[in-house]
Amino acid sequence: MFFNFIEHSTQDKNAVRFLKSLLFEHCKAHPKRREITFLDVGCGYGTKTLHVRDHLTKLARVKTTALDPSGELLDYFKHHSHRRDIEFVQSDWESYSSQKKYDIIVSIHTFYYSKQPPIKDWGHFWLGCEAA
Repeated sequence: MFFNFIEHSTQDKNAVRFLKSLLFEHCKAHPKRREITFLDVGCGYGTKTLHVRDHLTKLARVKTTALDPSGELLDYFKHHSHRRDIEFVQSDWESYSSQKKYDIIVSIHTFYYSKQPPIKDWGHFWLGCEAA
C-alpha cells in the first residue's frame, strides 16, 4: 500500500527537488569541503536518501547515515541499494544517540520535533513542513 501511494504522489519528488536546490545554494555559500557528513532521519526505504546523497557526491565525498525505526524498511533499503558505504541505524530520532556531528541533517515527512540536533557549528538544520 505504501509503495502504491508513493507511485501516485509527487510529495517525495517535490521534497527532493526542493532539498537539492537548498543544498546547491548552501554549498555555494561555503568553501569546498572534501567530505560531507549526511544524516537522513526517517529514511524509510531509501529512495529520497539516495537522491539527496547522489546530489551531494557531486560536491564532495559523502558519509551517509540512514536512520529509521523500522527494521523492515531498513532491510529493504539495504537490499535494494547495494551500497556498502551507508551506515544503517535502526532507531527513532528521540532515542538516537551519537557522538557524531553532521554537516547536513534532512528529514522528509518525519521530523517534527527536536531539542538539540547533532549538527556542526557551520551546519544548517532544515525542517520541512507541509504548508496549509
